[in-house]
Amino acid sequence: MAHCSETTPAKHKKLKACYDTGSSIPSLQKPSRPPSRSVIPPPPMLMVSDTKQPEMDEGRGGIGGPLLQALVVVLSTYGLTTLGILRDSEDLLSEGRLAGGLATGLVLLFTFTHAIIPMFFYWMFLSPLKGKQGKSIPQGGRFLVMGFIYLHMGIWYLSPMIGLALYTKSLAPAWMILHILLAKRGNRTWVFLQYGSTAFALLLFVFFVSMTNFYPQGLLVVVSQTGLLTLANWKAKKLWDSKQTDD
Repeated sequence: MAHCSETTPAKHKKLKACYDTGSSIPSLQKPSRPPSRSVIPPPPMLMVSDTKQPEMDEGRGGIGGPLLQALVVVLSTYGLTTLGILRDSEDLLSEGRLAGGLATGLVLLFTFTHAIIPMFFYWMFLSPLKGKQGKSIPQGGRFLVMGFIYLHMGIWYLSPMIGLALYTKSLAPAWMILHILLAKRGNRTWVFLQYGSTAFALLLFVFFVSMTNFYPQGLLVVVSQTGLLTLANWKAKKLWDSKQTDD
């Protein structure tokens, strides 16, 4: 807004002075917001935990972690069993009941079909009952079915541990139970399945092959069981991890 004033000094012509007051009035317009920054999501392989430290997704981070977990289970079980047999069970050092190559092949075949594959089948039966489909089933019936499946799975994988303890008189089953109890919450079921499958393979090996043929058939079984358990850790562990399942 412009304001003008006139002055008539003596002996001078009229002077007209104008000044603009618009610039002195502060602007009533809201300041413009700074441009928003676009948030770029992290890559799918990189997840950030609550502690702000990046973690690699086990399903895509390679087989280094699954291999290490398999080695801990297999080497501890086979090592303690071998020490127990050499100390207290000399009768197990007799000749094998089947030819070395045939017995080794049967051990690997039965371990894969009766110890590794059931890990996926049990999860296939339990997963619908824990998800949205299970909510449509009455609570009593759902708990009854889940209890039966867990009972069957417990007997299926616990029996080899008991048989290994009775047949070899080793400390391996005691170590298995201790490791299962010390496992993290939500991971105990998976640790139990790992030791159950390993005990199954080892019990078959001791029964069919005997410890006199530990080299080379025994080493082949150790390597093969490690490979099978690595595959299970890589593909099946995330199914049984209760924390990842809830997420």
